[in-house]
Amino acid sequence: MPTLQTFDELNSLQKKGMDISTWSIPINQYFNEMKLTRDQKRERIALAEDIEDAVLFFFSLVLLQSQYSYLAAMDSAEAKEEFRQKITDAVAKHTEINDDVRYEINQYVEDVTDTTTEHLIILNALTEDAEEEQRQKERHYISEDRARLLAEEESNTLFNCSDFYKARELGYQYKTWITMRDSRVRETHARVDDKTIPINDYFLVGNSIMLYPRQPGASAKETVGCRCSLKYTKQ
Repeated sequence: MPTLQTFDELNSLQKKGMDISTWSIPINQYFNEMKLTRDQKRERIALAEDIEDAVLFFFSLVLLQSQYSYLAAMDSAEAKEEFRQKITDAVAKHTEINDDVRYEINQYVEDVTDTTTEHLIILNALTEDAEEEQRQKERHYISEDRARLLAEEESNTLFNCSDFYKARELGYQYKTWITMRDSRVRETHARVDDKTIPINDYFLVGNSIMLYPRQPGASAKETVGCRCSLKYTKQ
């Protein structure tokens, strides 16, 4: 399975002039805009809310550790495993955890943990002379805005992954890429809209190949904020 798309590749997009806070929208709005069934929307919303709670718990934990000079403990197995367990429990409430989903969860936990630690260290190291804009940038990494963004994006990724492997197990033979068909759709996604291919083949989206929308390992330019979905068919 490809390596995880780093969720905080968003940071690299910000450096190119994109405000990452614009990617975070209310969870209900994020999923209700997508071409999904009512049940699919409900499932994704519920999982995103649970993941958001787990991420906010983790942020609270690291802030507490930081206040008591225990920041180094963030890399400990105990802290990371507590966060991993909360995410795993949240996912297990809503979908089956197979090897691919578990891999995605593990990579997600590693990424969120490492990036949060890095930016909290930077925030604590800022001197009194540091500009407020710089402080706000670092505070983003422990903010509700980032927690919501990470939650809705991860919920979507996990269900796309789960749905793909479930469809393959159920004997579906083909898949069709469906965009939102509005002004916000990327040109690279519009090129594959309504394209049908065998279920095990890859879509070429920009410079990335994907089994399904938001597949881990694809470029952040093609996955961040993606609202595309797949339709599976047997003929």
